[in-house]
Amino acid sequence: MTRFKELIKSYFEEPSHNHVISSAVIESLSYFADDDSFNFVLEKGIRSEVATIRATAVKHLWRFKDPRVREILRVMIKDESSEVRSAVVNSLSELKEKDLLIQIANNEDEDG
Repeated sequence: MTRFKELIKSYFEEPSHNHVISSAVIESLSYFADDDSFNFVLEKGIRSEVATIRATAVKHLWRFKDPRVREILRVMIKDESSEVRSAVVNSLSELKEKDLLIQIANNEDEDG
């Protein structure tokens, strides 16, 4: 299994990769839901400069059982990209985080 994960990760590092491939790598790793995959998604996905890649990482973050997931989602809801903010709402829905969703909706009402 480790070799398979390493192969998947190698596609992210390809010089000719594009956002679609990078997003597919992030999504694929999320299905493993282990610490190694979580760290990769955090490093390469959440911290990416590309909104589409950040959104993909956030969209699939709920699969990880890491206690930091909810805090990361709390921070990412403030992302400048509406695509990322929408992905946060999807992840929170998957996590059944009604309180956080209500809090986000209330903050949106106050802001705009």
